[in-house]
Amino acid sequence: MRFIGQFNLTVLCSVFLVGCGGGGGGGSPVITPPAVTTTTTTTTPPPSTPSFDVEFSSIPDFTIENAIAELDLPNCTLSNIQQVMFLDLNNDDRKDILAFVLCGDLNHPNTSPDVVHDESTPNTMIALLSQRDGSYEVNNIDVFGKNHVQLGGEMGGIIGNITALEDTSAGIGLPHITYIISRDDFRRTRSDDFSNHFSYQGVLTPDFNNQYNMNTLGETPIWAQGQAVLPNQSYGWDLLYGYWEPTFQQEDVYAYRNNGQKWDNVSEEYSNNDATKELSQWNYLTTVDTENHAPFGEIKSSTANYTFGGGGHGFGVYDITAGQVTKIDEFDHCKEIGCIDWKGSEGVDTWCMRKEIVTLNGNYYFGGMAWDHFELWWPTPDSEPLVLAWAAVTTLPEGEVFDANKEYGCDTEFVGGTVVTAFSFVDGNIVLADTPFENALWAGGGTHKQTVDLNNDGYMDLWVSGGTGYGYEPDVYINNKEGMLIKEAHNQLPKLSEKEVCDESTGYCLKYKSTGLLVDLNDDGITDMVQFHEGSVTPNLYDFVFEQGSDGTVFENQSGLISVWYGE
Repeated sequence: MRFIGQFNLTVLCSVFLVGCGGGGGGGSPVITPPAVTTTTTTTTPPPSTPSFDVEFSSIPDFTIENAIAELDLPNCTLSNIQQVMFLDLNNDDRKDILAFVLCGDLNHPNTSPDVVHDESTPNTMIALLSQRDGSYEVNNIDVFGKNHVQLGGEMGGIIGNITALEDTSAGIGLPHITYIISRDDFRRTRSDDFSNHFSYQGVLTPDFNNQYNMNTLGETPIWAQGQAVLPNQSYGWDLLYGYWEPTFQQEDVYAYRNNGQKWDNVSEEYSNNDATKELSQWNYLTTVDTENHAPFGEIKSSTANYTFGGGGHGFGVYDITAGQVTKIDEFDHCKEIGCIDWKGSEGVDTWCMRKEIVTLNGNYYFGGMAWDHFELWWPTPDSEPLVLAWAAVTTLPEGEVFDANKEYGCDTEFVGGTVVTAFSFVDGNIVLADTPFENALWAGGGTHKQTVDLNNDGYMDLWVSGGTGYGYEPDVYINNKEGMLIKEAHNQLPKLSEKEVCDESTGYCLKYKSTGLLVDLNDDGITDMVQFHEGSVTPNLYDFVFEQGSDGTVFENQSGLISVWYGE
């Protein structure tokens, strides 16, 4: 049995001309008398609608069971895969799989998220190395020199950002892997000084033995939310962090420069430059490359030439070519789109979120828009790129119409979501453009997303997966070659078998959620798919597991099922 993205009847009819009303059937030939002159009119069939027509087997080509358990870590028997990247980790010119995993064990404290506490959030990295036969092998020892690779110091944390950078100076050939870790894990109430949310940022840097070593950046942890990766004048990399702190008024600048196996603090240099200091004040930072497009999650090239800084009122665009940072443009959504003052009773500002309502495409977004991710997309192979900008929003539930005479307050029922907006992008200047989506308001922005050519037709498409609103199957948007990204129907791709672990003594069963990613793993030009069970809730199981009398041991070492389908 085969799965195919979409069955394109128009193409089959026009090619084979069989049974579709296009001729080519059996029977006697028609002979036209010589005295009669006939004119044949050729009708051009309508163009076919592009589709994601990659085929996959009904069963995975490779599966590994309980990958995290193979690390044999006593405090990572209950685990949750949070982020995945595909890159060569051992210089064999094959794509490996690198995953960030949240860890836990049955003895981890289970303090309420409504309480201010300072518990750790254990984690580890896991490397799966590609084998010549298309399989993968768990091997942290060769990649890191040890099995347990916790990011964020002793306190750990969840991944906020992870970026791969090409090796520009050491000549090793393996990428640097930068990361941001915080303990903003929805399992604690913030302390007044945010100290129980802070964690560390750093870089995994390879050495000449093809082994990665951890460089923690900065003696003082910051709550970093974004990272600008900036090619410098020495053809190396600088890292500039955007962050939040208790007053939401960032003044200090945190920047580091690669120096072989080390990263030197160059914060003072960046503080003394008006453009770089301003860039550091944005909460979210994304670096892009109009010359050598590297979509989110792939290795950034030193030709990267623009950085976007996003925040609660809009975003800025900065030219970063050759180590010179220059501000080019800024988009303020209230000035460019329009905002309505959001007032509470007796004209008091409603500060339960922010104090404006943004109006865009007939929708009303309460508390503004938090611009947090940016991706380049080329509508045609020879066009200028558009910028796709993701913004977290809060709006009214579906079906509820905005009433300008109604008072909306902190107790109003709202729903969260993500709006994806398009902007023209010429020489760094941005102008709001028509959306390429039939529906640009999504349940979530996705933890993984890429603008790539998925069906090998020369046009750039988009896929999104992971997080709120997404299941085992990525959302696939195919370029219709007319300026739109059309969402493919679900249930077109093979599905990872459901995993359910049960405690027979209590009858309680824990279902594991699945996530799917698209990538060309073997560089044959055909899209492949990786699916994995995210795992159990960490750093501990839900209270009700224990309330039902289970001791939880049945759920140990039951995480990390990963499957690979190679496209055909």
